[in-house]
Amino acid sequence: MKNKDAVLKTKQFCMAPWTHMHFMPNKDVNPCCLSPIDETIGNMEEQTIKEIWNSEDMRQLRNDMLEGKDCANYCGRCYEKEEDGFSSLRTHMNDNYADTHWDKVESTKEDGTVDDLNLVHWDFRFSNICNQSCRSCGIEFSSQWHGDFIKLWDIPKDQQPAKIKKIWRDVDAFEDDFEELFDKVEYIHFAGGEPLITDEHYKVLEKLIERGRTDITIRYSTNFNQLKYKKYDVVEMWKHFKHIQLIASLDDYGDRYNYIRNGGEWNNVIENYKKLKEAGLFDNGNIWFGIHPTISFWNIYYLPDFHEECIRLGLIDMNARNNDHHFTQYFHLNPLTFPSYYSPQILPKEHKEKVTKKLLEYAEYLTATYNVNSAPLVSLVDLMNAHDNTAELPLMREWTTKLDKLRNQNSKETFPFLAEIFDNDIPTA
Repeated sequence: MKNKDAVLKTKQFCMAPWTHMHFMPNKDVNPCCLSPIDETIGNMEEQTIKEIWNSEDMRQLRNDMLEGKDCANYCGRCYEKEEDGFSSLRTHMNDNYADTHWDKVESTKEDGTVDDLNLVHWDFRFSNICNQSCRSCGIEFSSQWHGDFIKLWDIPKDQQPAKIKKIWRDVDAFEDDFEELFDKVEYIHFAGGEPLITDEHYKVLEKLIERGRTDITIRYSTNFNQLKYKKYDVVEMWKHFKHIQLIASLDDYGDRYNYIRNGGEWNNVIENYKKLKEAGLFDNGNIWFGIHPTISFWNIYYLPDFHEECIRLGLIDMNARNNDHHFTQYFHLNPLTFPSYYSPQILPKEHKEKVTKKLLEYAEYLTATYNVNSAPLVSLVDLMNAHDNTAELPLMREWTTKLDKLRNQNSKETFPFLAEIFDNDIPTA
């Protein structure tokens, strides 16, 4: 095996296969949350966790990484993000685990096997149970999408997919699988569906509190619309923990937020933030709060407006934080890649020019006013302009029109900047 420094210098190597697996609602297991959903390393219906840990695909992935071979089938999104000037999950995993878990890399056998089930980084999508049906989502990750999906595709009753998808049939089954790993875990990422309305999520918190493992880092990808579930008040439970990273998936504010994240209510977001503040969780340092907007053609023009509103409401503090990493951590820009017909790259040239002007001027303003490193914002503009995908406008119009009708929404009224691109006669080049 090459020495550690040589391996870490390659663009292919990632610590994930030695520390981590990603569990999907349909029981599939992927190397990480950024690998394509159809590129699996196993399935919980057919295999145990230990079997998946050393499945043929997982062993091959480890060896390919150690040999510096391209792993684009799994890792393409990280490669693309790094090439476009963004940070990636690959760099995050290496930064966090290379020093403390390199012994597991060194223990890798010739066939890629690692004997120790070193699952220290948990990443769960326990189910697709959700309280929103976001425009860029679907039935795999949102139970609320089920009805619209059936209507959009006119699926006969006897062919309709199940509304709810779950990894484990119940909480006890999950606990049986993970019982021995609670003393090992260092980092947990909860996503969904919506993790704050998921039974297994609360079982994990209870078990960690019971075992005194409140020193670990817990990260959430949450729509942040609900803080109480059944008998649980998550704010009270969070008071036990020292390191909560609360990432709110917010793409815009007001009516635009309510449109993009259908079923969500912007006012709930504001009220829930106030509850955390009143509980003293920010003062005690228990919670680190960030915003993670998915950037699509819907909201890219309005991004400066949204950012300014977050400053005004105190959701982001421009003076107290490390602004060198503002757009990679605290207001993390996540360019949409799927479905491609919602990407900013579908915008006509005239619209792109207006977006470019607005975002670059705002980037200069933030740098001058708050000493923000605005390079990721500039990279976002470059990414939008990198390709002309106006050929996908007809597909965007088709699905937008159908969903607007089903949801009694009006794209033109909600997004006046985009109004004319919903018409069929606009030039596409």
